[in-house]
Amino acid sequence: LSLLEDAGFGGALLYVDPCDLPKTTDLADKAFMVSLNSGGDPSTPGYASIDGIYRQNRLNLTMLLVQPISAVLAKKLISLPEDTVQKDRCVPLQLPATVKKIISLNTQSVTTYKTISNVIGYLKGTVFPDRYVIIGSHHNGLNTYGGQEWASSTAIITAFIQALMLKVKRGWRPDRTIVFCSWGGTSFGNIGSYEWAEDLKRVLQRNVVAYVSLHNPVRGNATLHPVASPSLQQLAAESQSFNCVEKTRCPGSNVSSVQIQGDSDYFINHLGVPATQFSYEDIRTSENSSFVSEAFFPVHATKTEELDPSFILHETIAKVTEEIS
Repeated sequence: LSLLEDAGFGGALLYVDPCDLPKTTDLADKAFMVSLNSGGDPSTPGYASIDGIYRQNRLNLTMLLVQPISAVLAKKLISLPEDTVQKDRCVPLQLPATVKKIISLNTQSVTTYKTISNVIGYLKGTVFPDRYVIIGSHHNGLNTYGGQEWASSTAIITAFIQALMLKVKRGWRPDRTIVFCSWGGTSFGNIGSYEWAEDLKRVLQRNVVAYVSLHNPVRGNATLHPVASPSLQQLAAESQSFNCVEKTRCPGSNVSSVQIQGDSDYFINHLGVPATQFSYEDIRTSENSSFVSEAFFPVHATKTEELDPSFILHETIAKVTEEIS
């Protein structure tokens, strides 16, 4: 978007290419939300957003008029010929060179400040108390999309903490300190995790040994899909093999090393912390790595119950998280 602004464009209509959408669900006619924030509080780039701190005037936010639209609406606006619209939905959208279109774009976005809250807890280790393993989930404190993913994330970290507390009552303690984090502002650019990590950057860079992400852990119910930094891939593969309830949903020990979505971003890319994440996905979805993860599509409240009515998948993710920690 910054390149479009530099080139003199006044606005942009964003849509997700039908070729990049998951093949298991029909999202071509669905609108979506997208954050234009690359990460953290845009008014405090590079330093923590705390009370009394100097704030810049939206210097790193685009001045373009931006509106997300569905792929179906994009086709209507471009008015593709009928023979290219039907049958295969994965058809490039293009306007003939001899055709011009005038589109009036009127957005009613209101810029305002909101308070983002994180919930942080920890269980102190006995052998290496100054070495931290961070378990990161997120909650939905504002009226946004993505209700299913934060509900699953919160349910798993809550069950995980409850299980650990039962072990603590029997005298158990972890070797390293486990830090439990529920981040706020994830869908607006991972604001909660960015600002917390920026505020404690030196301590975290020195002491954090791993970040375990619970971002959107149940996206489907076909296969357990592990993602890990190179230094954690063997551990992730062993944990997957040990904890998988149904072997048909754990096809081998193939651990991906692609970029992990969500609040682990600052820890990986700014602090150099190794990270891992386990999530259940549909096979076709996991194969389609080009799907735009920044697009938040509306999810019905019953989606989690449809994917995992007995919460067996949630239980498996919690067990794998405990094994990694």
